[in-house]
Parts: sequence; C-alpha cells; structure tokens
Amino acid sequence: RPLVVAISLDLGYNKNTTFHVLEEQMFKWMRRLIGMVIVLFMLLVILLVPGSIPEGEQLRNVQAGSSLIELAQNAVSNASVSTEGLSTELSLNSVQLSQVVKTSAGSALDNSDYQKMALGMDGNDLHVKVPVSLGPVDSYLDLTMTGQVENNVMKLTVTGAKLGKMPIPKFLVLNYLKDKSNQNGSGFTVNGDQITLEIPQAGYSISKARVENGNAKVTVSISLF
Repeated sequence: RPLVVAISLDLGYNKNTTFHVLEEQMFKWMRRLIGMVIVLFMLLVILLVPGSIPEGEQLRNVQAGSSLIELAQNAVSNASVSTEGLSTELSLNSVQLSQVVKTSAGSALDNSDYQKMALGMDGNDLHVKVPVSLGPVDSYLDLTMTGQVENNVMKLTVTGAKLGKMPIPKFLVLNYLKDKSNQNGSGFTVNGDQITLEIPQAGYSISKARVENGNAKVTVSISLF
C-alpha cells in the first residue's frame, strides 16, 4: 500500500509539472506572437507612412490657367440666359480643376503648405492630398471624398483616408480637420463625416457642381447687371 501511495503522488506531481511547462510554453509563444505583430506594424508604418506628394501634382507646380468666369465666358455659345444672368455648365478634368483652384486662390497659396496639396478625380470620387508632418517625418493625408456644390456651398463626405500609403480610420482625419476648422479663418466646418465650405463669390456663382466619370461638372452663373 505505501508503494501505491508513492506512485499516486508521483503521477500527481508529473501532471502538475507538465501543466506548468505547457503553460509557460504557451505564454512564450503568445509573447513572441505579440512581438512579431508589433514589429510587422512598425515595419508597415516605416514603409508606408513617410512620403511626399509628387512634385508634378502639387498646386505650386501646376500652370495657372483660366478662371471659372473666363471659362464660362468662353463657353457662351452653350450658355443659357435668364433673369438671373448667363448660366453654363463646364466640364473640367483633374488638370483643369487644379488650374482653376490655383488661379482662384491667387496669392493665398503663397508661403502656405496648401500650395503643396494636390487634387484629382477618379470615377465619381474627388481625391485630395494634403501634406502633414509627424515630428521629423514628412507625410501626407490622402482623402477620398464624394460631394456636390449647391448655391456656392460645397458639401464633401469623406469616404476613405490614408496616411501616406497606409489606410487609417476616417475619424482620425475628421478630428484633425475639426481642430483645424476651429481656427480663425479656416473657412470650413466639420459635422460628422461631412465637410462644408462656403465658396467666396467673385463676379460669378456656382449653382451646382459634382464629380462624374472623372470630371467636374460645374454650372456657373454670371450676373449680367
């Protein structure tokens, strides 16, 4: 009987020992797995986040073109006339849109980070790239938006966002833009995932605008009086 007791105690000891060994091995593998995930994430950040907007796309390097009112006047043959004035719809590609924005902004872009931003269109989406600095690291926000303009008020909805080439949650960008909108003279407001911007009038008004098939369809109205 003492031998049986001894054997039972020995088996119990071996079971406990085996359990503790397995537990330690499991924790080691979990620590290794967590470490690998952290390392992979850091590598992705290092590879995808740093970057800059291509020089050729930046507004400062886009050749200034005609203003909206000049384009509308040139398209007078397709215009309609009403008591509100002359109205015509323009179709602008990405380069023409960038030229119009640069011409309309004028000296406001000088010595500003916004001169390094870029605009583009794809399908029914508007793409806006804005330079940002993360400490010593230069990068840029790449925003995908849908939107329209009605009566000189532009409403944009953010549908996707990237920091450099790395996708990031939209709310991070919207919070960043909301902080910017609270600064004096920002000219836009953020409510939820929508950005609202009132377009200043300069001898004309934009009654409607939308992005369609890679082009901006802009209806411009010019007062005749």
